[in-house]
Amino acid sequence: MKRLRTAILLLLAAIPFCLKLPYCLRGMRSASPENWNWCFFLAAGVLACAAVPRIRREAAKPAPWSAWHLLPLLVGLLLIFGGWLRHIHYLTLLGSILLPWSMMFCLYGWQSATSLLPAAGMLLLFLPNTGYLLSTILPVNGLLLKVIVAVGLTAMALHLHLRRKPLPAPETCLFWSLTVLIAAGYLVSNQPVAPGPPLTPDFTLLLSGDFRGIAEGATPLDKQFYGRSTIQRFLFAHSDGTPVHVLSVGDIDNIHQVHSVAFCLRASGYRILTERTIRWSPDDLPGQAWEIQEILAERQGGRQLFWQWYSTPQKSTANFLVFRAAYRANDGWTAYLVGTPADDESEESHHRLAEFIRAFLPATTME
Repeated sequence: MKRLRTAILLLLAAIPFCLKLPYCLRGMRSASPENWNWCFFLAAGVLACAAVPRIRREAAKPAPWSAWHLLPLLVGLLLIFGGWLRHIHYLTLLGSILLPWSMMFCLYGWQSATSLLPAAGMLLLFLPNTGYLLSTILPVNGLLLKVIVAVGLTAMALHLHLRRKPLPAPETCLFWSLTVLIAAGYLVSNQPVAPGPPLTPDFTLLLSGDFRGIAEGATPLDKQFYGRSTIQRFLFAHSDGTPVHVLSVGDIDNIHQVHSVAFCLRASGYRILTERTIRWSPDDLPGQAWEIQEILAERQGGRQLFWQWYSTPQKSTANFLVFRAAYRANDGWTAYLVGTPADDESEESHHRLAEFIRAFLPATTME
């Protein structure tokens, strides 16, 4: 009877993750950077099966229990609820992985639960956008970072399988986990996390400064990606003939259809060469400055320099995570992506984009 009750509790704890599996599979099929995520899901299953002997061995021993064992369970439930409330899939998925692990912690104790940590970590690598999040900490290709982490998790699982002595107490593991999180926070501390002033160029003018353009219609692929959002495409030409492409997505129909520009570029076949956040201030507007994500990418031998940001009439940010955290349906957010050929002179392309954005800034920005 006790085994049946335990099995039912574990199955109930796994339901949220099972409900989110279709979302993960859709992300895996629709974006090339995520196409190999099935490998991490398979590896998670292998590591979970490999942990069964240790779990049985540790579960047979009496384990102390306290009310503190419920803490990770509550954290998992809060993540699921918070992700559902704010429409952030990743938060919900984090909670749905933490929930069954914390249930194992409550039922069988710390030593048994830690046997499943490598499998839980491998499931995190299976989630869409994990590679992007890792690449915000270290400027390395997200898939490569996931492979490196997967190797580390496999080594950890092997160590746990061969180890006969008890693992360190939960307090010790918590201390080292917080140390790692603080170190990761330090690595990303140079990234802007607070929205800045609004940046809303009026590209519908079509003619300003040395730039002349035409409005292009949304492509079928645009409509597939962004649904009923307001999609605007423009093609401009500098006086020297160099093109500048613009894509803006406003009145966002479904926030889940808007992804980071690096993710979208990789899904479109681009190879990211450099990615950085710049602080742009026009020479004739010394009191104004905006954070912009600048990406140099290559596809089929041609290079493009992209500027990307998100803005409302009141604020803007270049940080996708800040945008997702600050997003409200009625705030009037618009996602902007501007690109121009870079060739071998990315500095010249940088100045061209700066001149282009400056040319179409609304008059209210000058005040």
